[in-house]
Amino acid sequence: MRKWNVLLRDEQTTTCFDRNFRDFFRGADPHSRCVILKALTTEGGLLEKYETFVVEYMQQDIPLLSPEDIESILNVVLKMKRREEIESVMDIVGTRLLPLLPQCKRSTLIRTLQCCGAFQINDSELIQRVLATLEDQCVGQHSHGVNLNAAQLFTLLNAIEKLNISSEKSAEQLVIFSFMSIRRQLGVLSIQQVAEAARLAVSLEMGFTVYISDIVTKLLEFRDTNKNPQVAEAVVAVCSVYRVEAPQPMVINKLRKQKIRTEPRRTGPRSDNLR
Repeated sequence: MRKWNVLLRDEQTTTCFDRNFRDFFRGADPHSRCVILKALTTEGGLLEKYETFVVEYMQQDIPLLSPEDIESILNVVLKMKRREEIESVMDIVGTRLLPLLPQCKRSTLIRTLQCCGAFQINDSELIQRVLATLEDQCVGQHSHGVNLNAAQLFTLLNAIEKLNISSEKSAEQLVIFSFMSIRRQLGVLSIQQVAEAARLAVSLEMGFTVYISDIVTKLLEFRDTNKNPQVAEAVVAVCSVYRVEAPQPMVINKLRKQKIRTEPRRTGPRSDNLR
């Protein structure tokens, strides 16, 4: 399947592949179909080609799947295009996940929130239960030593931002946990990641706490922040919201641009260039 685009070079091969794929998919067990779906997402266009076909089987399989396989389904959902089918699959996923939440890995819970945020799935019961379970796993009484990697932290924060739920208790605790975790990882984050953390801090209306201060300070320590538009935008935002001083090169660059805009345009040659 990783070479499907090589195989499908002529009509005869395409017809043969299509028939064999459909027959094999129909005959596979639910877990094997999850593996096939994962392979579908590795090649652009292949999932879209078979999306309508596989959704019917996804809907049948989801009530039988383990939390690990559900996470594979969620990864597929993120690549799907058709809104109606996405909503249908997520509805069944929610029904299946609710009784399994205590058994779910943090990655599965975060992926669930990501899907809800990406497609604005307003399943309040699922979202609240996932948040509560994740809060218990990350900041609960028995959560000592729990770590999320940078990708998971940013995915979680972006999902909370898109769902507009940062003021809810469980979400608020997870946001604080996430920024504190990002602070501990500042030494290995790229300038783009630090800028994204700063942008999220502004968007989620975080106070200028010690951990937010450290993120902002780290961002302002980078050189050439004005060369990347997204980074520059984050710098401007944190300087405005948190009343901190912009890096000197950015100030100079801004003044230079203002000067260029305000200088009158000359229509004739400069007198000092005349010979």
